[in-house]
Amino acid sequence: MKKYCCILFIIIIFCFSCKEKQKKNVVSKGIKTIKLHKDTIQKVIIKRDLYLEKFKNTVLDSLYEISNKIQPNYLKADFDGDGKEDIVYLIKEKQSGKIGLVFLHQDNLVSVIAAGKEFNSQWDEMNWLDVFELDTNKVQYEMLIDNKTSDIIGDKEVIIPNIGIRIRENEGSGGLLYFEKGEYRYLHQGD
Repeated sequence: MKKYCCILFIIIIFCFSCKEKQKKNVVSKGIKTIKLHKDTIQKVIIKRDLYLEKFKNTVLDSLYEISNKIQPNYLKADFDGDGKEDIVYLIKEKQSGKIGLVFLHQDNLVSVIAAGKEFNSQWDEMNWLDVFELDTNKVQYEMLIDNKTSDIIGDKEVIIPNIGIRIRENEGSGGLLYFEKGEYRYLHQGD
């Protein structure tokens, strides 16, 4: 009986140790390190490669390159509200070296923000960009500035329809990029 208990104990320990080893499979190839079963990890990596393939198989690859100014240099979310995951990459225009963003949507919509292309009548480069992160808050606040004096006069609540991207300098101003009514918009949030 004692012999059988020892064998049973060894089998239980072996089963638990195998389960732990399976959970510890970690892969990092330019994506967030994830702890899942090996087959799931491979699917995630293949999906990211498809996004890069989409970028490289268009005219985008001849005009821009993926920038490594900030890590991670891409974000994934449903930016346009269609229920499908989109991706945005930090890019650099090859000719000018100007930094910007390219949004690749599942419906083949491509939107370039800055990187040598004027956006929102404000800027054509984002070389100042230090922070690039998702913001899932639907309620945002736009900073209101007096056009004559450039003084801050308050803020206004804005409801955004989709996930936004917070962009800003480390020690400076910034705001939120979000998709609404077929285009990207910028909400200024700080000075």
